[in-house]
Amino acid sequence: GFEEQGSEVKRTLLANNPGVVTPQFLAQYDLLLIDRIERELSPDEAAALEAFVKDDGRGMITLIGYNFDNGNPAPERNRANTALAPFGLAYEGAYFGNAVIPTFDQNHPISKGIFDVNFAGGIKPVDVGNQGETTSFAKVAMTDAGLAHQTAMAGGRVIVWGDEWITFDSDWQGYADVQQFWVNMVGWAKPQDFCGVPQ
Repeated sequence: GFEEQGSEVKRTLLANNPGVVTPQFLAQYDLLLIDRIERELSPDEAAALEAFVKDDGRGMITLIGYNFDNGNPAPERNRANTALAPFGLAYEGAYFGNAVIPTFDQNHPISKGIFDVNFAGGIKPVDVGNQGETTSFAKVAMTDAGLAHQTAMAGGRVIVWGDEWITFDSDWQGYADVQQFWVNMVGWAKPQDFCGVPQ
């Protein structure tokens, strides 16, 4: 996992933990992974996420498709969308993709060299707000499976991945490109260091 790659990872549960997402809490991190979201974020929490990405230039990756509610995507989708709304992004529609391999755009840094990754029972990511620049980097059939979003100002980046299987050890073992896909996503979404040319 991430620890072996030299990254420190800390999981924070949202259930029974109201108001935990604050600017002070987020200041410890460069990149947030939002998965298995257990409740909707409050307006204050969503505003803290917005500032983390847009003002501090940090990154966020969201995952979905855990199917907690007997095939009803709405509760999970609504919870995740509270984190995405500040960026004009969302998950939309029903679960789709039955253990298929997405088609990855070989011209995008996130998906370059990525071919073998599982996608099963995901939810379509969409850009509803046109607040920044959004590119689709993977498709399942004709449906977007992954979006890369650069916020409008000199801010950070958001990746909206339409599935969750890439978080499971079985997929790290069973699909050749899952680890490299994570490396690419983290590399694209983490704060970008812009170095000036020495004069």
